[in-house]
This record gives sequence, structure tokens and C-alpha cells, in this order.
Amino acid sequence: MRAQGRLNLLDQHAYIERLLADGRDWAVPGSYSIVDPYLLVFFRWGQRIGINMRTDYPAWSICTDRVLERAAVQRVLQKEQTVVL
Repeated sequence: MRAQGRLNLLDQHAYIERLLADGRDWAVPGSYSIVDPYLLVFFRWGQRIGINMRTDYPAWSICTDRVLERAAVQRVLQKEQTVVL
């Protein structure tokens, strides 16, 4: 069950990567939305379980970096004492 769960997760990560790889700046084309920081959470969870998110998902990494540049996101991460790799 665990192995199948990981395969399902990787399949969904690939789907997210394909969507973000179409050149859009944000998850919802045209504007920043709640989806973007939500994807940051999934990106970090992927890192935590040993997925090389930076190498395996370059478009998602770019979107993540864009989210991390936002002042409000930085304030929240600092308040929660969260480290993002």
C-alpha cells in the first residue's frame, strides 16, 4: 500500500509539473491565488519524504521560488519558524 501511495503521489506531482511547465507565472494563470502557497506546502512535504523536488520538478521549483519572494509568505514562514530548502 505504501509503494502504491508513493506512485500515486509521484503521478500527481508530475501532473502539477506539467501544468506549471506551460509557462505560467502562477498556478492559476494570470494571478497569484491561494493555490500557490498551497502548492508550496506540497513542495515542502515532497522534500521531507525524500523527493528531490528541485531536480525532478523544475517548473514547480520556479513557482515555489516566486511564492517565497512574497513578503507576506516570508512573514508567515518567519513567524512559524519554518525553514524552506
